[in-house]
Parts: sequence; structure tokens; C-alpha cells
Amino acid sequence: SPDKELGSISNYFVERYGFSPEAKILPWSGDNPCSMVGLGLDRDGDMAISFGTSDTVFVRMNDIPEQSPENGHIFCTPTGAYMALLCYSNGSLAREKVRDKYGLDWSSFNEAVARKPAGNNGGVMLSFPMPEITPHIGQSKERYVGISETDIDAQCRGIYEAHALAKKHHVSQMGLKPTCLKVTGGASKDTVFMQILADVFQCPVDRMDSASSAAIGAALVAAKTIMGEKALTKLRLDITKASHRLEPDSKTKEIYKELLALYEKTEKEIVS
Repeated sequence: SPDKELGSISNYFVERYGFSPEAKILPWSGDNPCSMVGLGLDRDGDMAISFGTSDTVFVRMNDIPEQSPENGHIFCTPTGAYMALLCYSNGSLAREKVRDKYGLDWSSFNEAVARKPAGNNGGVMLSFPMPEITPHIGQSKERYVGISETDIDAQCRGIYEAHALAKKHHVSQMGLKPTCLKVTGGASKDTVFMQILADVFQCPVDRMDSASSAAIGAALVAAKTIMGEKALTKLRLDITKASHRLEPDSKTKEIYKELLALYEKTEKEIVS
């Protein structure tokens, strides 16, 4: 049980490392399930994305879905709920590859993105410089549809939109439609990218300050065990509070609905 006290710390650790002899030993969990708690995902369908070398999507579920997800995995969590997890190996490295290809910094990269309209004039660019986990692609692949391979601005916007559309597509495959997205990790600080994410999902995006969501989640579970459910609820509200919210632009809804269909078709072609 995740909230069962296992006993007190041994004398070895008290003498060797100076722990209090009153310290309690509690069950822990894996980094991703604890991250779900640390990001404050406490309602069915709550979703978070951690942007890093790999991008990781977490979705909280009260129950295991009847049909296993085509992509991703279902895990138990320390709170007794379930968590769907999707991992994308082509995260920041794929975005950086486009940036470095043209000798840009992130400021000039985002200026290039802004020169193209939402939806990139109906074009998509799928770039997998390394084998991909979601969906399974065993080798490097790239596909341009309606985007010129010499159009720098379109490629900069294209990689941002493709990464947002991929997550929307795979989450939708699981029958999920989040009402709010929580984001963390390096790229979450990029307002241009996060606005595209909000527009693709058509829901608010909340930026989280802490990058230590796994450690925070473990500490919150420990607090619940020692102090009870009320303590967990109060601490979670205080600790997992978002620092900034981006609202979706409703004018982009139909644009991204059409672009999502093109993305899905192109991804299917690449996979097959």
C-alpha cells in the first residue's frame, strides 16, 4: 500500500548520516508516477507534459480503459489512481536540430515562427532525427507536406506544430480531452511554443515552476501518510500552483482541426 508506514529508520542510517531516529520509512514509487502527484494531477483526465530531451505526457485516470492504448502505457500511481504515459524520444533534440540547421538562437527562431500564420498555411513537417517511441518508428525519417524544404520560417513553425499535434493525436486516441494542460521542463518556458500547444488542444496551458516534480510527489505522498488526506490536499494546492497561464485562441480552432487531420494521415504514412 502506498500510504502504509513500514517502520522507523535503522540505527545504521542514524549513525552514518545523522537522520533523526524518529524518521519513518514509507513506500515510494517510480519517478513518473510520483511526477503525476507532484504536478498536481488529482482529477480524472488531468494532463501534464514534461518537455526535455524526451517529451513525456502524463494523464491521470480513475479507471483502466477497456481498450489498451495504441501508443503508451498504463501505470498505477501512489495515490491509488492510474496514469497513462506517452514518451516521445524526439523532443528537444529534434527542435534544436531545426534551430541549429539555420544557425539561429531561440529568439530568432521564435521570430521566424511568428512570420508564419497559425496552421502554417496548411502544411505539416514531421521530423524524426532519431528512432521514435510514439509512434514506433525504427529509423530516422522526415516528411514535408505543403512546406518547402527551403522555407526556414515554415520549418521553425512546422516543428513546433508537429510536436503539439502529435500529442493531441495520441491523447485523442485514448479517448481523452483534457480541460487544462500543465507543462514543465525547459521548453515549457517558451511562450511561443506553449501558445501553439494551447491553440492545438484548445484548452488553457499552465506553466509549472518546479522541475523536481518526482521528488515533490514523493514528499506529498509521505505527507499524506504522516498527516492525513487534508494535509495532502492543502500542500498540493500550495506546492503545485501554476506560475503562468496561457489561454487558447478560439480563432485557431478550425485551423488546427484541419491540420490535425493532415498530421494524422502523414504520420500513418510514415509508420506504415
